[in-house]
Amino acid sequence: SGFDSTLASVVAVAGQPKTKSTIRNGNGICYDYDISGNGRSSPYYIAFNKNNMTTRYGYITCKEADDQGMLKDDRPVKVAYCSENPREDVCKK
Repeated sequence: SGFDSTLASVVAVAGQPKTKSTIRNGNGICYDYDISGNGRSSPYYIAFNKNNMTTRYGYITCKEADDQGMLKDDRPVKVAYCSENPREDVCKK
């Protein structure tokens, strides 16, 4: 699932990124992609922690996400989500 995405699984589906950058606090790496469709293009970033687990993603660039402080949390997406939503089915063991 997207909750458990790794760097390898993202690259297997999306290919190599347009750019790679180190996250400012040194907690991982961030990949920039361009998503195209219907004659339009949009930036899309995916951040990974030092264990190569996806931590954040969205429709802005890595630089914008880092500048906004969005890449400070290096917890995997599922861990961060379930800490705030423990009753969701996806979070139950």
